[in-house]
Amino acid sequence: MSIENSVPDDREVIDAFERYVDERATSGVLFAKAVVSISFDGATIMVVFDPSSAGASNDAFLAVSPFHTLAEFVGTPIAFADEEGRRLRSRVEKVHVALADGQDLGTMAAADLYRKGAGGEWKPGL
Repeated sequence: MSIENSVPDDREVIDAFERYVDERATSGVLFAKAVVSISFDGATIMVVFDPSSAGASNDAFLAVSPFHTLAEFVGTPIAFADEEGRRLRSRVEKVHVALADGQDLGTMAAADLYRKGAGGEWKPGL
């Protein structure tokens, strides 16, 4: 079976999200610079932000966010109708984000992220 048709393992899922965050951090994106951990429980990507690690207070960090929830930002790898997105959505059902102090910043389902990114309704296999 080719890797394009295979289901990614947990490490591949985490690596995809880490690559995305690292690319955005290298480009100077504050939200990416504030990511301190990414984990995966087999269905949910959990991302923790610590604004102080990027030189911001929690209030300032949240005030400048253009997103309803930062799950939208972090969920970009599963938001599009490309091969990587399709593979990742075979495992990732939702993205959950929180601050390092435990404040819940929200959750987005893979279908909602796909709708925002690809502009259509997600069905398994897409």
